[in-house]
This record gives sequence, C-alpha cells and structure tokens, in this order.
Amino acid sequence: MRFPVLEIPALAAVWLVPVLSFLTTLLASLIAGGAVFLVIAVRSGFESFDPRWDAFGRRIALSLVVMASSILSLLVAALWFSWVALHPEAAFQLLWIFRWPLAVSWVFLFLGLFLLAMLLAGWGRRRAQPALFLACGVLAVLSLWAAAAAPIAVRSFTLTSGGWLETRSVWDAVRNPSALPAFLHWVFLSVAAAGTAGLLYAACQREETWRGALVRELGAWTAGSALGAAAAGAWWLVSVIGAGWGLEIGRAVPLGLLGGGVILIEAALAAFLHHQAVRRRRRFGRVSAAVAAALLLLGMGVGEVARAPNRGPYYIPGFLFRNGVLVAEAGVLRRTGYWSPVPWEADRGAPSPAALGAFAFRGQCLPCHSDWRPGRAAVGRVPFRAEGEALRFLDEIRMRHPALPAFFGTGSEKDALADHLEGLVRGAGVALAPRPVKAPLPKAAVKAKPAKEPVAKTAPPAEAQPPVEAQPPAEGQPPVEAQPPAEAQPPVGAQPPAETPAPGEAQPPVGAQPPAEGQPPAEGAQEEAKTSPPEQTPGEAPQAAPSAVTTLPAETTSPAGKPSPAEGAPSPAGEAAPAGEGTQGEAKPEAAESETKAPAPPPEGEKEGPGKPEETQAAREKPEERV
Repeated sequence: MRFPVLEIPALAAVWLVPVLSFLTTLLASLIAGGAVFLVIAVRSGFESFDPRWDAFGRRIALSLVVMASSILSLLVAALWFSWVALHPEAAFQLLWIFRWPLAVSWVFLFLGLFLLAMLLAGWGRRRAQPALFLACGVLAVLSLWAAAAAPIAVRSFTLTSGGWLETRSVWDAVRNPSALPAFLHWVFLSVAAAGTAGLLYAACQREETWRGALVRELGAWTAGSALGAAAAGAWWLVSVIGAGWGLEIGRAVPLGLLGGGVILIEAALAAFLHHQAVRRRRRFGRVSAAVAAALLLLGMGVGEVARAPNRGPYYIPGFLFRNGVLVAEAGVLRRTGYWSPVPWEADRGAPSPAALGAFAFRGQCLPCHSDWRPGRAAVGRVPFRAEGEALRFLDEIRMRHPALPAFFGTGSEKDALADHLEGLVRGAGVALAPRPVKAPLPKAAVKAKPAKEPVAKTAPPAEAQPPVEAQPPAEGQPPVEAQPPAEAQPPVGAQPPAETPAPGEAQPPVGAQPPAEGQPPAEGAQEEAKTSPPEQTPGEAPQAAPSAVTTLPAETTSPAGKPSPAEGAPSPAGEAAPAGEGTQGEAKPEAAESETKAPAPPPEGEKEGPGKPEETQAAREKPEERV
C-alpha cells in the first residue's frame, strides 16, 4: 500500500493534521504536568492544613481524568486516522518498528489513568494514609511520562534514525540521537504548560491571600520548568544538526532559526515569570497571566513546526521517501512500474494513460502537495508555463530539487504523470505555451576535396659548388664570360654528372680513340687543350675548382717530328705563341654542370678534320721525358 486510500480534502491535509498534532501535544502536556501539580497541591495541603489546597488538588485530579478519558482519546484517534490516510506506508513502517515500545506505552498510559482515578476515588481517605496517597500520585506522574516516551521517540526517529539503519534494532530506534533531548524538553514543557494554566486560574481568584499563595508556588515551578525547557531545547537542536540531518537536506539554517526562536521564547517566559510571579506576586494579574500564556503557546507552536517531519526527500532518513516508497524497492519500481493491480482485481488490465497519470499523481505527489487539486489556485503557482516543462521537471528533479523525492516508475508512467500535471495547470486557468519545435538544421554543402597533385620524386640535391672565377683571355681571344655556379640540384632531365677522376688521371673524351703512334692528336684533343685550365704559376691567384672532366695540357708535334708546346702553354721565351703557330690562349673554364658543351671552332691556322692524332696516355702523363 504505497498510496493514500482516502481522498482527504486539501484543507484537512494542510491544516487539520498540524492543528490536531498541536492540540494533542498541548493536552498531553497539560495532563502530565497537571499530575505534577496534583502532587504539589496534596503535599501543600498536608503541610498547611489549608482546605483550599485540598480543593485545588481535587479539581486538578478531576480535570486530568476527564481530559485523558475523553478529549485526549478523541484527539489521538483523529490524528492517527488522518496520519494513516495521508502517509499509510510511513504509518505502517513506524508502527511495525515501534510495535513493542508503543505497546508498553499503552500499558503505562492505562496505569497512570488508573492511579489518577484511584486518587480521585479515595480523596476523602487521603488523611488516613498520606504517604500512600503521595506515592500513588508520584507513580501516576511517572506512568504518564513513560507513556509519552514512545510517541516522542517515534517522532524523533523521523528526524534522526541513528544506528537503526545498520542494526535494525528496536532499542537503537528508541534511543536515536534526538530522542532523549526531545523527551526532556517535553517533560519540562509539560510542567510549564500546566503551571501557566494554574497561573491563569490563580489570576481569576478574588481573594488576594489565596491568589498570592498560588502565584508564588506555581510561578516558581513554572519559571524553573521554562528555563529547563530552554536548556533541553538547545540540546535537542544540537543533537539534530549534529546528526547530519540538517546538512543532508539543506535545512540547517531554517532549523537553527526555528530552534533558536523556541529557546529564546522559553527563556523569555522564564524571566518574565520570575520577575512577575516570584518577585512581584502581588501585582500579578490577568494581564500577566495572559502574556505568560501567549509566550507559552507561541513557543509550543514554533516547536511543533521545528519538530515536524523533515522536508527533505525522506520521511525516515535513509529508509523511506516522503512519497511512501521504500529505499530498498526504488530500483524495482523503476523496472516493473509503480502501478500494480490489487489482489481482488488481479485480472484487471492496465489503466489508460490518463488513469495511470492520475494514479501516479495520487501516490507520489499528493502526500506532500495535497493542495494540488483540480481548479485550485495552488496549481496555478507551479512553474510550468509551456508544454513539456512538466516532463523536464520530473527528469531533473534530483539535480535541481534535491529536497523532493524522485519519481519512481517506468518511462510511460512518467509521461502519463507529466500529462496529468499539465492538465491540472490548464484546469487552474493557466494557458501553456505550445511546445517549441526545433527546426531541422540545413544540410551543409559538401565541398569537393581538391585532388592532390602528384609529387615528382627527385633525387637529393647535390652539394653547391663555388663559382668558377673567370681567367684572363689569351691574346687574340675574345673575353670569356664567367660561368655561374652550378645549382644545388640539376634540372629535371639532366644527365647525372660524370665521375671525377682521381688526381693525376685523365679522362678521355667520349667516343675518342687513342691515336696511333706518330700521328697528330685528333681535333677532340685540341679542343681539350683549349678548354683545360692552364698551369698555375707562382704568385698568381688560385685557379678555379676543376670541372667534372679534367685533362692535362696536350703536346703537339711539329711537321718535322719534334714536339711543340701544347696549346695554351707558354713558349720558351715566356710569350704566348701567335694564333697561327699552333698556340692558344688560356682556356675558358668549364662550368660544374654534368652536360658536355659543344666544341668551340678551331683557331686560325688549324685544320679541321677528323684525322688529327691525339696525345697518348704516356705523353699526357710524362711530357718532360718526351722532350
């Protein structure tokens, strides 16, 4: 049974239960505290032999029996049925946990009422056995206090469950962290309440002597009890906040303000009664009694609000949610659903979405929001102003509203509950904006990826060579322009450079045949002589780096068979030979390219033709031997 069986009106759910709780607490305090003043009246009558104390004591005993047997019984029954109707699961769980302590409390209650009835019935024989009469009165007071211990422990258990969550022991549930401070606070408050009621009675007495005696006796007891209630209230407040309850649900500040207000009111009541009833009892009248009664009722009312079941997600911390769902079955309800058929209607099918939403609202929302009824103005104050916001509220309830219990059920039940909530809002006269429709995003134009250009694989660049310095031209030759330095990488399609021979070796031209013995060198040999660098003489600047193909100066043979100086070589006299005599100027330096340049035209006096003998390897290597 997770939902209220009875539909309690909103006014009854909002005001009836708190008012019944306040009246029950006040009446129980008057009965328990009145028993204390009954004993005080009997003792004062025995000591003073004043018949007015005996009459006052008898009037108290009669009032206690009537209130306990009629008014208190009706209030307790009304409060119990209202509580069960609003929170059936909580009532069942608390009744089951405290079944033995509550049974014992009923025994003490009946014992206390029986003793009060015995005192009232044997009031005329009190003088015969005064000690027994006083002992019966004290036992009645203790029995009534013991009868109130279990209900106070139940109420404290809803604030601080203590170690019961781990042990599940009844003893741990009874002695939860805030049970003893709450019990002591109620004991002192009950005496203060009964004393304030006695002061109202004393203020209405016409005889000044009797009024002064009542005010002095009742004022001292009431002022001391109010001060004790303030101290016990401070202990209760520290125990509740220290148990972590205030920090868990974020109510530490409101709870501290309410508890602090109760403590200040009770301390003010104690100070006022000490000043007006104890020190100036002759001036104590109806106005002073009314002020004392107002302070007492205000303190009790604020205390009821502070001791109300916590407004966090739990009705019993860590065990039961406020909507009646046990923590242990929360996961099961999310899988199987919140709705289930009753045993006597097991064959009944699932309800419609509208009925399912109303069922979920009745079970999980109505226990805390009993004023959310169709057509009520309270429904119009909910923050739903557009369609779909109710469903979003249920989805984000844990993150944005941690003080409220989460929804437990399937997705379809959640949707049905959201539709039911929106229907309640519309029924309250609030127009919901239509659900915004998200326009589809335009598809972005797909840009064609540019094709990657093929990258030609090139050989690694050759090392850069220094520029070749220009040589001064020989006489009669045009100036030769200096060739630019070779690029680090030959152009695409160029032939790889020929291998440079080792120093001292000469590379024959491509396709040239060695000349026969005694034949003049061929035209290619002359061209090689023209292009080969001259020998370096002391004092001159260093010659340019040799080209890829390096040749030694060739010798020429005169018609008479004698060797002649090579072309471009200096004559024996140190002067260059004329152009027609077989001598050439300095050769044009070759560039560091791998390409072979076309041969230059022969100088004047030389014949062109393929029959020229080329110098032999021996002539190139050792020309001085031949000379």
